[in-house]
Amino acid sequence: MTRVGREKTVNVLCAPPAAPNAGMTSVDLAFDSVAKRLGLEHVQYWRLWDQSEWITPVGGSQPTANGGFLDDSTQITYQNLRGRFDEFLDADAVVYWGDFLHMAFYVESNVDILTNKTGLISDVTEARDHVYRTLLLRGVADEHLSRVISYGTTLSFNTPADYAGEYGPALDAFLSRARRVWFRDTYSAWVSQLARASDERLSKGTDAAFLWEPEVKHRPAGNLGVFFGRSALPPEALAHLGKALTTQTGLRPVWLPWGHEPGFWPIDDRRRFRAAWPGLEHRERSPSWALRARTLSEVGRGVRLGPTHRSFSELITQLAQCDVVLTDTYHLAINAWRMGIPTIAVLDEPGTWSVNSGSAGARRDKRAELYSQIEATGLLVAGRDVRRGGRRTARFLVDYLADEAALAVTHERISRLTRGGRRMVSETLSDLLDTP
Repeated sequence: MTRVGREKTVNVLCAPPAAPNAGMTSVDLAFDSVAKRLGLEHVQYWRLWDQSEWITPVGGSQPTANGGFLDDSTQITYQNLRGRFDEFLDADAVVYWGDFLHMAFYVESNVDILTNKTGLISDVTEARDHVYRTLLLRGVADEHLSRVISYGTTLSFNTPADYAGEYGPALDAFLSRARRVWFRDTYSAWVSQLARASDERLSKGTDAAFLWEPEVKHRPAGNLGVFFGRSALPPEALAHLGKALTTQTGLRPVWLPWGHEPGFWPIDDRRRFRAAWPGLEHRERSPSWALRARTLSEVGRGVRLGPTHRSFSELITQLAQCDVVLTDTYHLAINAWRMGIPTIAVLDEPGTWSVNSGSAGARRDKRAELYSQIEATGLLVAGRDVRRGGRRTARFLVDYLADEAALAVTHERISRLTRGGRRMVSETLSDLLDTP
C-alpha cells in the first residue's frame, strides 16, 4: 500500500495490563508525551487483547462501539489488533512500546490468554502463529520492518531453552530487520547487538515510563509512601523495616494503592502485616494505644480493610506528596524517581517464577538492573537484610538518604537517560515521518 500524499500516521502497539496497573498506565502515557512534543496528530494505539475480554467484572477498560477499548486510566482508546493486522502495519511508523512485548514468556503468555483465558482463538497452533506474526512480525516483508521501531521492552526473563526453539530464530529475524530497537536493560541490548551486528549502545534505551511528562510536580508533605505488592518476604519483616524508617526519618507512613489482584497481591490487608504495623493504616508514625488495640482487635476478629481505590490521577497526586518511597514494585520506583522522590527498593530471591526476575533462582532482577543504571544501588535492600532486622537496615538507608551528593548523582543520571531516550525516539520518528 502506498502512503504518498496521505497524512503521516503512527500506529503504537501497547502491552495490555491484566488489571488496572498504574505502572503500565505511565508507560502508555509516555508515548502520548512524545507525540505531543513532536506535534503528531494521527496516532492510533492498539492492543492484541484487552482486560475487558478477560476479567469479570471489567478490569479497568470498556469496549467501544467500533470494537476498540477505552482504558479508564489512560483515557486512550485502543484499537483491536485482531483482524486488523494489515491496517496496523500500514502506517508511516509502527511502534512497539514498552514492557515485555518481544520476550519469550510474554509471547507464550499471550498464546495462553487468547486460547485458555479468553477463548478468543480456539486452536493453539493458530493462536501461536497469530502471536508470532503480531509480536515478532514473523513472515512480514522487509518493507514493513523498515518502518518499525521498538522502545523500552526487555528480554531479561529469556532462557537458553527459549532460544533453542522456534522463538530464537523469530526474535533474531525481528531484531535484525526492524528499523530501530532500544531495550531498557543491558542484557537485552547485548542480545540485540548480536542480531544487528551493531554497537550495543545503539540498542540501549530506558524504560518507557521515564519519558512520561506528568503535570503533577513533587510537593513533599512529610510522607513515607509504602507499597508492597510482589514480595515473598515475611510480612512482619517488611513491617518492621517500614516502622524503623518512619521512626528514624520522622515521616508519616502512607499506603500507596499502586495495584491489586491479579497483577499484584498487595500486602496492606494481610493479618500478619497489619498486626505488625498498625500505624500504617492509621497514617500515624506512633499511633495511640487505642488505635493499636483497635487494629489488633479487628485483625483477631477477621475484620478486613475496605478496598482502597484511587484513580490514576489521584494516585500520582498522592505519590507527589511523598518525601521517600518504600516498595518492591519496579514501575512505582521509576515513577517516584522520575518525580525526584528517593525510593528504597526491596528485593527478594523467590523460589518460584517471579514477575521481577523470571524463573526460580534467576538473577536478572529488573529492579537491580534499574538501580545500577541510575546509580542508586545504595537504596536496594536484599531480602536477607530485611529478615535480619529493620532497625539496623533502616539506619544504613537513612544515612544514604542524607547524602545529598549521592542522590544528586542519581537525579542527574535519570535526567540524562530521559533526555537521551526522548532524543532517540523523536529523531527516528521524525526521520520516518519526513520520508515521502
